[in-house]
Amino acid sequence: MWKRFSHCNELRQPNLHFKHGSVTRIDPGSKVAEWLDRNGKTHHQTYDYLVMATGLKRCWPAVPKSGSYEEYLTDSREFISKIVGGDPKMPQHGRKVAIVGAGAVGVEFSGEIKNYYPGIGVTLIHSRDQVLSSEPLPSDVKNKVKDILVEEGVEVILGNRAKTREQSNGGLEIELADGRILTADFVIDSTVKGSPTTHVLPSSCLNTDKEIIVKDSLVFDDNVPNASSHYGVGDVIEWSGIKRAGSAMVMGQIAAHNIYASILNAEAPGIPLEEQFKAIDLIRWPPVIGIAIGKQCLTWGADLGLKYGVEVMEGYFQDDLGWASNLKYMQLTDVVEKNTEEQCEIVRLGEVGVEIAATA
Repeated sequence: MWKRFSHCNELRQPNLHFKHGSVTRIDPGSKVAEWLDRNGKTHHQTYDYLVMATGLKRCWPAVPKSGSYEEYLTDSREFISKIVGGDPKMPQHGRKVAIVGAGAVGVEFSGEIKNYYPGIGVTLIHSRDQVLSSEPLPSDVKNKVKDILVEEGVEVILGNRAKTREQSNGGLEIELADGRILTADFVIDSTVKGSPTTHVLPSSCLNTDKEIIVKDSLVFDDNVPNASSHYGVGDVIEWSGIKRAGSAMVMGQIAAHNIYASILNAEAPGIPLEEQFKAIDLIRWPPVIGIAIGKQCLTWGADLGLKYGVEVMEGYFQDDLGWASNLKYMQLTDVVEKNTEEQCEIVRLGEVGVEIAATA
């Protein structure tokens, strides 16, 4: 989903500025970020603290490819049109869509399409013998995800690589490794693995997988100049467990706390160590997952056990993929909800003399 910063009440502050563009280089030594605006003009942004929260680079349609809300809507309408074969309001009986790759993206796409357009035949094809094969999850969890997909009406084909070629009539032909030939009106490739967007950082910040190496306080490792002024959160860092939005939000809270503590300590030089504001260290966590599969949701954790069903979907994602509950967790409110009775408590931040730059 695409949400605009200006549509969150608490982010509409006179000292908070959002600059839309692409970062091209971070220099930790001089604390300068170089970035390009949407017109291609180069800018240099000085900073006191940097939080890298750029996540993984993923391909459309897993993430937006557009630079503006209007372009995003156009791209989305075109993509939906390819799925349904034209007008989404018209019947789609007999239409076939195939998704190649049964990672989390492929699983959720399959369930969403079948849920919203039940007349479309949806086939999910995966080269491994289990869905979510790259995730550190027990076999019974992966098998249950497959069972739910089947319950939702998705045909699941495992243990087969797929080759797609266009036919003369405009349709698509899918050749499986076992020799079977399938036909489809539209194919979605969800096999491309995301990669950390860390090319703008010095290589000394990164591990062999190009993830940022951080301490438990989420500051960069000591081999980086001004390491204590640089934080990494979310999918972009080397961390335990499965990369998830929930984990990223917790990391954001910890980074914010530690930056605030650092600012307060800097404003009181000479304060005894025992009286300084303490940074929080984040505990490494084991794998957990929450995945939406059509009308159902499955959650699992070693200490939580396995839960699934329509009721679990309502509890975790509601009818908006969890947008409202995420806003509440982050203590943000939508502009359109400003006058509702139930509002989240607003956290006020004081002026610290730093101009904030962000990309989107």
